[in-house]
Amino acid sequence: MRLRPQSATITPNSLVSNGLWPVVSGVVRVPYTIDPSNAPPTVTNIDSALAESNTQLTGVVHWTPATGSDDNFVNFIFDSNDQSGACEAIVGMQGQGSQPISGAGNCTVNTILHEMDMRSDCITSSRAPTAIPTVTYSEAKCR
Repeated sequence: MRLRPQSATITPNSLVSNGLWPVVSGVVRVPYTIDPSNAPPTVTNIDSALAESNTQLTGVVHWTPATGSDDNFVNFIFDSNDQSGACEAIVGMQGQGSQPISGAGNCTVNTILHEMDMRSDCITSSRAPTAIPTVTYSEAKCR
C-alpha cells in the first residue's frame, strides 16, 4: 500500500515533550542508529526495512540517521545468538535517549517493518507472512 502525501496532512509541532516524534515540514521524523553489534545479514534486513518504510510512507513518516543533536532516537539492536524470529518495540517515543527495536538476529524485513510502525505510533500494520499486508495511518496519533 502506498499513501498519497496529499491525504496525510500533519501539523508541525516543535514540542517533543508531548511524547511524539518531531514533525519537520509536515513529516514525522524518526531518527535511528544501527548498533554495530548487529550481524551483516541483520543489517541488510534493517536497511531493507528502512528503505521500504521510507518509500511506502513518503511525505508521512521518514526514518533518518540520528545526528548528535537528536536527544531521542531508535536503536536497532538484534541478538544474533537468538534465532527465534521474535522482535519487539514499545509503541511510540518513550522517555529520553536510545529507544530499542530489538529481538532475534533472524527477524524478517516484514517483522522489522511492523516494529518500526509500532515505534512511529502513527501507523498500525499487519505484515504477517500469512496475511495480506495492511497499513493504517492515524493522523491524530502523529499530532
